[in-house]
Amino acid sequence: LLLDVATGTGRVPLALMRNRFAVSGGQIVGLDLSWGMLQQARSNLRDHSDRVSLIWQDASCLPFDDGAFDAVTCLEALEFLPSPRDALAEMVRVLAPGGLLMVTNRVGHAARLLPGRTFSRTLFQQTLAALPLHNMEIKAWQADYDLAAARKVGTGDPAGRGGVSLASL
Repeated sequence: LLLDVATGTGRVPLALMRNRFAVSGGQIVGLDLSWGMLQQARSNLRDHSDRVSLIWQDASCLPFDDGAFDAVTCLEALEFLPSPRDALAEMVRVLAPGGLLMVTNRVGHAARLLPGRTFSRTLFQQTLAALPLHNMEIKAWQADYDLAAARKVGTGDPAGRGGVSLASL
């Protein structure tokens, strides 16, 4: 079970559904605060509506139980969230122990155009290090982002948990 925060037009869920994720039986929840983006995502994902659910919600207050997701992604969107720090903390809260977090941070010239919404490379690493994460790896991604991947501290192998149904969310 994967949560894609700030899913926008559903690009991440669509890419996953077109690859091995769909074959593995995975399910995705796409969340976004923009109603218009969700409507576009709904159209883009219409062939996968049995595996992808879309929710209209602010990422700084996720409506899910602690540890509900095996993986959480937020790609090319953290800088557009109302409170990036709060959203990061919420993403980790809903991540299961041992689960994978994958987020990006805008860097370079464009980052300077979003004061208070992006992190310097050092501050991004420090912010993630302050959360209950380990096995963190941050690397340059595309031209304007750093990509961070980390596991939530705790025991257990979340892969294939499948204990949380989409209906219960």
